[in-house]
Amino acid sequence: MTKESLPTSVVFRMIGYIMKLASIGAFGAMAYTVGAYGATTLSSFGLLIAC
Repeated sequence: MTKESLPTSVVFRMIGYIMKLASIGAFGAMAYTVGAYGATTLSSFGLLIAC
């Protein structure tokens, strides 16, 4: 590994961790929303995504 590629690999590894944790965070946000406001919020969310 060259001197210039080490910082690049560190940045890409950090971005990889962030991408993995983002899906867990999105699931947690949706679980909280359904728990707080009921399952009917998923239908409005589905309509928002479908448009």
